[in-house]
Amino acid sequence: MIANNAIRKQLPRLKITKPVRIEYKIYEASAKRDWSNSGAMVTKIIEDSLQECGVLQNDNQRCVVGYSHEFAIDRDNPRIEVSIVEV
Repeated sequence: MIANNAIRKQLPRLKITKPVRIEYKIYEASAKRDWSNSGAMVTKIIEDSLQECGVLQNDNQRCVVGYSHEFAIDRDNPRIEVSIVEV
């Protein structure tokens, strides 16, 4: 899975034991996709991958106490930026 590979590459051996808030910045290539669908999909995939890779113990409400989404269009460089903040 692409998300798992990116997490293993960018966060090697990181293990977070405190609750976190996750901030997503989603840059779409166009305005065609519904942002609420993109946000839901990104949240599910990234949080499951963080758990599978062992960065988070779980992706339940005790470990992930909140999240936020920001959306923008970047036709030249669509991407997802994720910030994990311990609380």
